[in-house]
Amino acid sequence: MILNRTVLTYKSYFRRKLSQMIINRNQVKLLIVDSENEVIVQWID
Repeated sequence: MILNRTVLTYKSYFRRKLSQMIINRNQVKLLIVDSENEVIVQWID
């Protein structure tokens, strides 16, 4: 599963402990995107 989210969403939601636990348990891959500049900021595998 790949989620495409903005940097702001990542910083406000995906850095929370519960979110991290869910991401790790389910092996979710994250693609952090700066939608304003249309660039990939970070790929978390």
